[in-house]
Amino acid sequence: MMKRFIYSICILACALGLLATTGCQTGVDAQVLSPDAQLALANKSVVQRYYTEVWNQRNLGSLNQIFAPDLQDHQCLADQAPGLHGFHQVIEAVQSGYGNTQFTLDEIIAERDMVSTRFTFSATFMANGYDIAFTGHETWRLANGRIAERWGTLDFLSLMSQVFATAGPIGTLPTPTNYRPTDADTFAVRSYYEDIWNKAQDGLFHTFFEDTFVDNSPDPGQTPDLIGFMQSVAGFRDGFHNSRLSVDQLMVEGDKIRVHWTYNGEFPGNNSPVSFTGIDVWLSRGGRIQQRWGEYDLQTFVDQVGLIASPPVDPTINPTDPTNPTINPIGTPSTSPQRSPSRTTKQAPTRISGSASREFGQSTVRRYYDEVWNLDQPGVIEKLFAADFVDHSPDDGQSPDLNGFKKSVADFRSSFRDPRFIVNRMVEDQDKVVVDWTFQAAFSPLRIPVEFTGNEVWRIRDGKIAERWAEYDSETLERQLSR
Repeated sequence: MMKRFIYSICILACALGLLATTGCQTGVDAQVLSPDAQLALANKSVVQRYYTEVWNQRNLGSLNQIFAPDLQDHQCLADQAPGLHGFHQVIEAVQSGYGNTQFTLDEIIAERDMVSTRFTFSATFMANGYDIAFTGHETWRLANGRIAERWGTLDFLSLMSQVFATAGPIGTLPTPTNYRPTDADTFAVRSYYEDIWNKAQDGLFHTFFEDTFVDNSPDPGQTPDLIGFMQSVAGFRDGFHNSRLSVDQLMVEGDKIRVHWTYNGEFPGNNSPVSFTGIDVWLSRGGRIQQRWGEYDLQTFVDQVGLIASPPVDPTINPTDPTNPTINPIGTPSTSPQRSPSRTTKQAPTRISGSASREFGQSTVRRYYDEVWNLDQPGVIEKLFAADFVDHSPDDGQSPDLNGFKKSVADFRSSFRDPRFIVNRMVEDQDKVVVDWTFQAAFSPLRIPVEFTGNEVWRIRDGKIAERWAEYDSETLERQLSR
């Protein structure tokens, strides 16, 4: 079974934002900056203060000074308490379960009331010493010197692949022997679910399990012996409300016993119901369980606790309408969904010489989405991109130069009908422009509707796009295509 830290992982995924380091400096005297630039610089300091004090120094008291009381957290647990109070509870839950939290700031970009940041987060789960590390992106809106809104994406699949590195298909089982499980063996297995799990009678572990028991599918960080298995069961069972395992089917297969089960409980972050299925295979002799193999439906669990699910896009909105509220000016966030990315962005440099004017920055990038994608004019790429363009996030097998990028765009377009990019947010700082977008299309030839989100950082040089870093929610795309 999964262990107690699943809940902590879920809380962690919802709480993480930027990085606590303050390594990005503008190197510009604030006295010569325009009012907008001074505001952006001040807002950067507020965001950096959040990570320095709240995370690095673990001073939760600073939240009231940094955040507006009616904070809108657009990426959170389903039914998370509203406002700063709920955000405070999430951070407190993360800090109670994780140590050695370290944030590395890869990029910080600000424009007027918007701050966009990329980060690398690492920590140690204190219950078992298991280390994790992953990347992410956050966008914050500030008002009157305080953080008022938050959006975020993180490399959730990377996180889950680390946490559940040993969890997966049962795989090949040992060759069966001539032993045939007895009624005492099936009674021991059934008692595990009905008495140990559902009635919390943990003392029966020593009645029905051998002291030399081996768990062949231990959770990451869990020892494969009886003690580790007992800790895993208790941790997960007690970490959720009203936990219960129901035996759907119990079958004797050769010398082993296979059980198909359904878990039902309530997620403690919001008391929402959780239900998913799994399989255990047991090796028992003389009424004493000796070994276990197991697997479970992690994806369903993740979807139910609200880590990937998000508010739907309003179907009444016409994306071609210029008044479409999802195509926003800077500082006017949209309600488009944000999902956790499964593609990691390579680190963009924190300082690059040069500057991007409003004329050549945002307008150039917006032309890429509007003309190349929405108006199907791929030839515009030659006008918008520098000849020595470098793609730091190329697709697999794609060369990182302009020709490779053009081929990637053409290949992707050919796979979809009516592709459209909706620009949700755009933030510009010096020579870089950050774009949060939503992609909508129909997958050819089956016309399967798809929708997923992503984020791209563009560097502008002499009015043309010179570099690109990107991440997108490929996990959601793959799930939609497999329906």
